[in-house]
Amino acid sequence: FIKEKSNEDLETLHSLENILLSKRGYIVKIPQPNTPVVACLSGGMDTVGNLAILMQEFKLRVFPFFVNRGQSNYKWEKRSAEFFDGFFMDKFPEQYNKYKEITVESPAKEYKNELRKVKESEKIGNIGYPARNPMIVLTGMEYAYSLRNMGENINTVFTSFMAEDPINHSTLTAVR
Repeated sequence: FIKEKSNEDLETLHSLENILLSKRGYIVKIPQPNTPVVACLSGGMDTVGNLAILMQEFKLRVFPFFVNRGQSNYKWEKRSAEFFDGFFMDKFPEQYNKYKEITVESPAKEYKNELRKVKESEKIGNIGYPARNPMIVLTGMEYAYSLRNMGENINTVFTSFMAEDPINHSTLTAVR
């Protein structure tokens, strides 16, 4: 199910997994059914599939979030997120909560043009920015914590990426 990536640092990945196993007894643990969790909804097939699995297979209560990070494809991501928000509200009314749009500029507008120039000069292409995924995870953590104000004690944040994503922060090593 998990496709190994050529940019995966397997030695580091195994070391991190061993640390997680020794410190807490597991690498990844799916919460019990009906547990509230936070999950990213970018509108892409990875996050949409992830949400469906969390609700259909694991029966989790999902609080999705959409990050407006100033991305150039914002209007298409937003349109997809809105479509699937309605779809999941209808299909999983007891488990799905309306998504929250959160605005976090990434990369910061103060140096975004400089990063674009680096990507162009290094012929990296349109593959995202180096801190995009970690920023999404951190935003999810803050969102989960903020939901305590509504009586939700959320300890799990789900994000997803495609194995084909060529960005180094889209690896299991980075996620661990």
